[in-house]
Amino acid sequence: MAIYSYVCDNCGKDEMVVKPMSQYDRLETCPICDKFMRRDIVADAPRVHGNRFYEKPLHSDSLAIAKSQVAEHRRHWPDIGIDSEFRPVFTGFKQHDDYLKDTGFAKNKQKVRHVFAKKK
Repeated sequence: MAIYSYVCDNCGKDEMVVKPMSQYDRLETCPICDKFMRRDIVADAPRVHGNRFYEKPLHSDSLAIAKSQVAEHRRHWPDIGIDSEFRPVFTGFKQHDDYLKDTGFAKNKQKVRHVFAKKK
């Protein structure tokens, strides 16, 4: 048996399901809106008070800043560190998403491959 995370793109419900590994590709149905849920692979990261944290800190190359911007960055986001290569260091999903929202960057949705299965 394994634990799999699913999220409903229709209503936002997320849940963890315990099922045999032989059924890993079987889709789950949302208990709220009865639509198929998609597998959320990154959701298996540890949770603390409902916030998903990265297994190890994420150093973002794509969001690196200039050395001259470090002081301003620390003023606006004191909880987000900067490494020696001037990259922001994120510890969790919410922190990362909030930073992207605050700075005006958009996170592209991952392409989802839909596998259709019979509803049980």
